[in-house]
Amino acid sequence: MTGAAMGMGKCIAETLTAEGAFVAVTDLIEELAKQVAESIRKNGGKAEAWKLDVADRAEIKKVIKQIFG
Repeated sequence: MTGAAMGMGKCIAETLTAEGAFVAVTDLIEELAKQVAESIRKNGGKAEAWKLDVADRAEIKKVIKQIFG
């Protein structure tokens, strides 16, 4: 989920994890993404955080590789 550190992205990430999904919390602001992922885990959900600039194709490829192996 891109832009998941705050606002609508955060709300969607929290909703998806409440339904049992694993969410890759990505955002330009890595610290906020980590805080959201930690909050989700504390509430019983499954989430990990990554810094991601969706305008940077190389970074997108790198993060996708980290998420999916």
